[in-house]
Amino acid sequence: IRYSRKKADKNRWHFLLGQLMEQEGHREYAISHYGKVARSNADYEMVFHAKLNKTFLQSAVYKDSERQAAALRAMLRDDKNGEYKDQILYYIAETYVQSGHPEEALDYYRRSLAIQSANRHQTTQTHLRLGDYFFEAKDYSHAGLHYDSAGMFIPIDFPDVLNVQKKLGSMDRLITAFRTVG
Repeated sequence: IRYSRKKADKNRWHFLLGQLMEQEGHREYAISHYGKVARSNADYEMVFHAKLNKTFLQSAVYKDSERQAAALRAMLRDDKNGEYKDQILYYIAETYVQSGHPEEALDYYRRSLAIQSANRHQTTQTHLRLGDYFFEAKDYSHAGLHYDSAGMFIPIDFPDVLNVQKKLGSMDRLITAFRTVG
């Protein structure tokens, strides 16, 4: 970062470091790097994702899910975030999952899916989360519906797409077996 001459390059490095720190479990460092991008004049998509990631991570680090959900809901009201509402709703749901309030999370996952969006990554991710939730709750009919929907929406460049497709196939066979037995 220190050797980058252009602000755009520095912002990109900060964003990448935020992602890396988040992936490695260093949430405080990730929050710091995302914060630098969020306060910058980088392109709006990068600033939006930096704010979204920072806000979500803060709820995990500082254990104040209600405040973070409120901050995310404020992002929903910003007209500039119109095309990102499905993602914001998903992160609000994730905040409620982390704080042990699955009923509230379900509502926000469903609201995320109700948004007409071209973002197939987000739609797939939301269906996967709902499928996992219903599977754990032993509600196999709803789990199967969400896994089937995830399979219909999954884009080729989805992270770890081959393993996700294998999981979806396995879950379909497992749910079919549960329905047969039950």
